[in-house]
Amino acid sequence: MVELSAAQPADSVGMGSYCATPTASPRTTAAVTPKVSGPGSISFSLETDGSHRKLIAQPVTLLAARRATISAPAVNYGQRGTAKVTVQDTHRLGTWSAAPAGITVTLQRQAVGGTTWATVGSVKTVTGGVASIPFTSGANGSFRAVLASSVPGETVIAPTVPAVSVATVVWRVVPTSVTRAKTVTYEVAAAPYDAGAVAHLQARKPGSTVWTTVRSVAVPTNTITRIAYAFPTTGTWSVRVLRAATKQHAAGLSGPATVKVS
Repeated sequence: MVELSAAQPADSVGMGSYCATPTASPRTTAAVTPKVSGPGSISFSLETDGSHRKLIAQPVTLLAARRATISAPAVNYGQRGTAKVTVQDTHRLGTWSAAPAGITVTLQRQAVGGTTWATVGSVKTVTGGVASIPFTSGANGSFRAVLASSVPGETVIAPTVPAVSVATVVWRVVPTSVTRAKTVTYEVAAAPYDAGAVAHLQARKPGSTVWTTVRSVAVPTNTITRIAYAFPTTGTWSVRVLRAATKQHAAGLSGPATVKVS
């Protein structure tokens, strides 16, 4: 009989009984799921002919399993954000608790469509098993966290999460008092430049809650985007500019502007 023994008898795990015959080789492996971490032993109870038995015990150290999860907000292009990595250990089967402070966690980013990972930065966990790692938003992709396991020589890699970079749309020219049916030009900086990016001028009629796209233009390489429009009726309108999403960046939206049309 083979048993994985723990400090508390209730935490010991039987690993089965195995027979060897003259024509068969003795079994040399057995699967086991430990219940707790800490000091223990593997014990072998060997029986020969039913009247002779020998107990062999081999000390072992059972190490806690470790896992990590990561969260990262969508951040405007060029701005700073913080990824949060939570590290947990399990010292008893089915129960997870915060890993200790001082574990080095490395944040890595992979660009959308890429195959390699680039290191963003490394920090140590604090009390509660949390590591907060700052990053600068550059382009869409994925984040992952890499850290040492509790088992020497092994590595834990957290499941990936999206790295979302939001395009920015900043007003440059905003006519706010205009004449009905007279064309005026609105101007925004829609950054960064992505091939094929499109900017939409959206308008909301007086008394309405619905935004309607009234003009669409391609974003030029210098990102300075001009959109001309003539309001068809008088009243107080609202306008905004939506820079549509691309593969590299999530959609960006300007703040709304109020326009009085006479």
